[in-house]
Amino acid sequence: MGSLAEFDGKIEGLMLYRIMGEEVTKYNFIAYRFYYLTSRARYLLLSWLARHVDQALWAEIWLTDDEYPETWWADTQVKVESSIRAAMCRVLDVEKIAGMDVGEGSFSARIIDPLCPWNECYWHFGSYDGKLEVTRTSKADCDLSIQGLTALIAGMHDPQDISLHGWCKTEAEVQSNQGGLFPRTNPFMHDIF
Repeated sequence: MGSLAEFDGKIEGLMLYRIMGEEVTKYNFIAYRFYYLTSRARYLLLSWLARHVDQALWAEIWLTDDEYPETWWADTQVKVESSIRAAMCRVLDVEKIAGMDVGEGSFSARIIDPLCPWNECYWHFGSYDGKLEVTRTSKADCDLSIQGLTALIAGMHDPQDISLHGWCKTEAEVQSNQGGLFPRTNPFMHDIF
């Protein structure tokens, strides 16, 4: 069986699945193909999966190693069978992240960080020869929480996810610039803890 996530006549996601088991309400919902181009498509497919709660006791989704389902919803109990875990990090000083390797693009943001007030101002983030430049500015393209900035620089979330989590309110063009500057990546984690 299959399910499509379609918006404005364009397919943005696809899930192929089967429901297996011997007893109704104790089936296993297995999504053996789970592909999406946008965050809204992912959440639409997850919503489709959730509609089968009356039939399936378990849901199993096969994902690539660059997916982090434990970050999708705060209240899910995800069992991940992989050695890759989401990085735990936090930006302590926005100005000092300058110099890190980045992609192309630029944007400005009003950073919201009530625990580290020195970060709370307008910042411009841009790329120069593949390195991040961080400077103070007088205007912003968006409001961005420190959680959102941390998720962007860690490469763990697509900018669309940042908005869906409520960490940033912005337009698609700014999200595109954020994604270009901070492309998704798998952080190298030497230790598993």
